[in-house]
Order: sequence, then structure tokens, then C-alpha cells
Amino acid sequence: MQRTREARESVGLSLVEIAKLLQQRVGRPISADSYRKWEQESLSPHDVIVAFCDVTHTHPFKLLEHDAFVAGTVTVLHAVPRRPELPKGNRRHDD
Repeated sequence: MQRTREARESVGLSLVEIAKLLQQRVGRPISADSYRKWEQESLSPHDVIVAFCDVTHTHPFKLLEHDAFVAGTVTVLHAVPRRPELPKGNRRHDD
């Protein structure tokens, strides 16, 4: 929620201005009071996040992820190798 406020302030928009821009982008009513709650009390709705990032020039990872991810200290997991193939004749559907 703090990152949301910081992103809005970084582009110099008021609560009323950002609410109007987001309303235009997502195509549904968004009041300044609703937007204020997203900065102070609750998370932004999923349908607003991409529009918000576009308007504020904020990368979604910076807005959404834990500080460790933003700092680049999160370990990235690699794909789990596939199970080895069973010899022909040991498979369930082999005839």
C-alpha cells in the first residue's frame, strides 16, 4: 500500500486525478475515496493493477512483490526434471 502511494506521488497525480485515469482505463466507476482505501487500507483490485502500473510507470514486480524480490535476492526455482521413461512393456497402456 505504501508503494501504491509512492508510485502515484512520483508522477504528481492527486487522488482525484488517479481515480479518473484508472476509471477511464478499466471502464468502471472508481471514486477518489475507493482509490484512497487502496493506498491506506486494502490491496488494489486485480483489474486495476496493470492500468495503475501503466499510468504511474511502475513495474508490476516493484508494486506487488516482496522487498527481497525487488532487491534481487530471491532464489529462482528451476524446473523439476521429468520422471524417466519406463521401459516398453512396463507402461500402463502398452499392449
